[in-house]
Amino acid sequence: MTQFSDDPAAYFAGESSWGQSLDRSQIEGLQLEAARERFAALAGAIAPLGALAQGAGVRSIERLEDLAPLLFLQGFYKSFDENLLFDGDFAGMSHWLQRLVARDLGPLAARGCRTLDHWFAEAEAVSGLVLMHSSGTTGRLSIAPRGAEEHAANRRLARATIPEFSGRAADLAGEPPFRVIWAGVADGMSGALRGAENFRHAFARSPGHFHATVPGRISADWHWLMMLAERAHRAGVPPPVASGYVTERMDEFDAARAREPAIVAELIARLADEWRGERLLFVGPPLALHDFAVKGLAKGLRGALAPDGVIVSFGGFKHHAPPSNLERTILDFTGPARAAGFYVMTELNAACFRCEEGHFHVLPVLVPFQFDEASGALLPREGVQTGRMAFFDTMARAYWGGIVTSDRTTLSWNPCACGRSTPHVVGDIGRIDDPDDGRHVRTPAPHEALEAAWSALA
Repeated sequence: MTQFSDDPAAYFAGESSWGQSLDRSQIEGLQLEAARERFAALAGAIAPLGALAQGAGVRSIERLEDLAPLLFLQGFYKSFDENLLFDGDFAGMSHWLQRLVARDLGPLAARGCRTLDHWFAEAEAVSGLVLMHSSGTTGRLSIAPRGAEEHAANRRLARATIPEFSGRAADLAGEPPFRVIWAGVADGMSGALRGAENFRHAFARSPGHFHATVPGRISADWHWLMMLAERAHRAGVPPPVASGYVTERMDEFDAARAREPAIVAELIARLADEWRGERLLFVGPPLALHDFAVKGLAKGLRGALAPDGVIVSFGGFKHHAPPSNLERTILDFTGPARAAGFYVMTELNAACFRCEEGHFHVLPVLVPFQFDEASGALLPREGVQTGRMAFFDTMARAYWGGIVTSDRTTLSWNPCACGRSTPHVVGDIGRIDDPDDGRHVRTPAPHEALEAAWSALA
């Protein structure tokens, strides 16, 4: 495999912006080589990929457009029979996951796991798979795999992208530069909380320079139960009954959440005193950042971040209406710090970072595509197009890196005024309502090929 896709931070000598200065032909040459190697290695090992390739008549990757009918629907990662979770049948869950990864999961199936938490932990210990679950806002939990090798490469890439947040190339030298205030739970197995690991290990100067407002970890089993409770509420039926294990995890989380006001108060006091003037990275979902800012302003603290500090917001509002003064409140609290942002999803190893012009640039390790929302046809990879966003992640090794999203984006292939050469998402990112867990999303793949891929997952 090429170093470009296996370890992009090393390939680009620890400097992510170098890759975004290459011309398009150079980038696409690297992408095509990686895509050919990934397809050759995985087409015979991952059943739904083989089904799509056969149905679309793809025998090898001769051009990047050949990838378009081979990209997986997000629904593939939530295609397991939910009764397996209700029954605690994690051998069955392992057999389902086997269809999506190029790893022998026989040892994992034999481990006798009885909870999601245990299964996630054993997947990493026994099979070298780092599993992540979705937020479940669609009403179904998805489970995305990542090889331990990709996970480690992702962390190195995160370190290389610090200048995308800070605007300072010099931040690559020496130790990570920040004290990190993480407005949220410290740890968990969702995609967002797995991302907290990168801020803890790649951005904070030391483990002691990472501060979460809620200590501890969110249990995947507790998260799933809360998702089921929300689904039951919408359906007007009684909520599920928590097991003894989940009740214990709920009690732990309630105890951790009860500590949040005192932790936030202590952090605000230290920001006003001993941390004054330090380089700070203030990161979290926008509503959590707003709530922290409100508490800080109530204590009379304004301009909490030095001018070389950074604000990072991610995750959107998840069906909650934002306060009308959200941005103003956060900036009153932080002062004129740099505001950074990124566009990412659980299934990807790399993010798209917002540039000085406000556009989200696609890192070279990701191959972007757009499909017509109605027909599923591949849109031209030139000019400015609006459609359903899709990606091929060249870093994926243990699983297939192609993913079709439910995001409506406008993608520009034209040069950006910021100087980066990469394609970039401009304007707002919308959400496409895909019923039935996206079962009927249309892509360039023939209908029969998509149906064969779904059958390969059954």
